[in-house]
Amino acid sequence: MAVAVALPFSHPDEIRDRGAAGTSARAGLSVASFQAGAEVFRREFPTCLADDGTPEPPDAVLTEAVWQGDFAAWLAADFGGIVPPGLSRRLDPPAQAALVDFLRVHLAGREMAVWSRWQHPLPAPEVELRCGDEVRPLAAWRGGDVRLSAVDGRLDLGSCTVATPGAWEVYALLAGLPPALLPGTTFVIDADGMLAARELPGPGRSLPGPIASIRIHTH
Repeated sequence: MAVAVALPFSHPDEIRDRGAAGTSARAGLSVASFQAGAEVFRREFPTCLADDGTPEPPDAVLTEAVWQGDFAAWLAADFGGIVPPGLSRRLDPPAQAALVDFLRVHLAGREMAVWSRWQHPLPAPEVELRCGDEVRPLAAWRGGDVRLSAVDGRLDLGSCTVATPGAWEVYALLAGLPPALLPGTTFVIDADGMLAARELPGPGRSLPGPIASIRIHTH
């Protein structure tokens, strides 16, 4: 028997109909801001945890206002008592922004899991990369397409490695995958630093040569 599931986020056709209303007004996003938001969520929503204790927002709080990057607009929605009273008074602006980043990543990942693509523009979370003796931000690759490939193990000589702790888990969420299933996944990031596509590994799949090859490992 087929079961209809009501999702709190929009179908792709609805987003196209709204046009610019489906975009994300706040561009900044980083693994660090996600992690800060996760701690805020853990503290303020102690009943919304996964079995392993990680913060896991319910679908009800993943509203369209998350894409606007506007904490006040998000808080104005009716969450049926899920959001604790006085939240805006307890959180300063950086904590509010971090919480929105945490929710944006979760919403993007759930959209990807349902429709196999991101429905809203979203910047690739900023990380630091180690290239030999040099550490560079992901933003240093702006201006050309970048393929961010998740691999399990060491990197080839000359490759750059994401050195930011927690990056693996954040990008797994964006891919709509459990962290254990992330190896082999490639994230295509456009010249403006926005996530463009997720490519899954598969037999016979051929990828064009990368402008920059950046690899994440778990260790």
